[in-house]
Amino acid sequence: NQSFRIYTYTFFNRIYNLFDITESYFVIFFYFLKKYKEKKNKKDNIYSDVINMDGVIENTSTDKIIMIDKLCKRILGHPEVLGRIMKGFIKEAENLSLEEIMELIKGKKDHEGNYYFQQLNNVSDIPHHRKVEFDYFCCINLPQKEGTTKRIYLDVEIQNVENSGYSLVTRGQDYLSRMVIYQNGREYDYRNYKNMKKTMSFSRQLKKEMGI
Repeated sequence: NQSFRIYTYTFFNRIYNLFDITESYFVIFFYFLKKYKEKKNKKDNIYSDVINMDGVIENTSTDKIIMIDKLCKRILGHPEVLGRIMKGFIKEAENLSLEEIMELIKGKKDHEGNYYFQQLNNVSDIPHHRKVEFDYFCCINLPQKEGTTKRIYLDVEIQNVENSGYSLVTRGQDYLSRMVIYQNGREYDYRNYKNMKKTMSFSRQLKKEMGI
């Protein structure tokens, strides 16, 4: 009906403006994704867990704060959302269209059969430096005009507490350091630091009117 179309449009318009969303829009979003999935009747082994919201809704705590936090993290990984973050803020993506970036996230492979995009383990456990969990941790190989690719490590965070008691900038520095350490032994080692890849961390605080 008309109200559904209005709410759906409003939701995606707000998603484009970096998650200025209210709780009611989550319901519309999940309904939309469910219908879309039924219509397409197709699964993608790279991000099917992102668009399969039924299990999340059933198994999530009834506590509103925990529920919204978990669902926000799922939404972060959806190509419609993650693609806009990359297009809007990553310099190496400026020569790609939003549609091209979304195709990379959805599971496109290069000529050697490797995925351009990977969702990574979000748990960082460094001995004597405690364990932290990224909201959404990934890396992507972005094709460049000259025919090369640039690999970017990306962390996206949603802060659901208005006053956390610490600086988000300071926490971001810690997370960036952990992302660099993650690359040790994968991208670089003590003999070749030049292979260290660019790391980026985004943090968005949910607005007060969410009431959480």
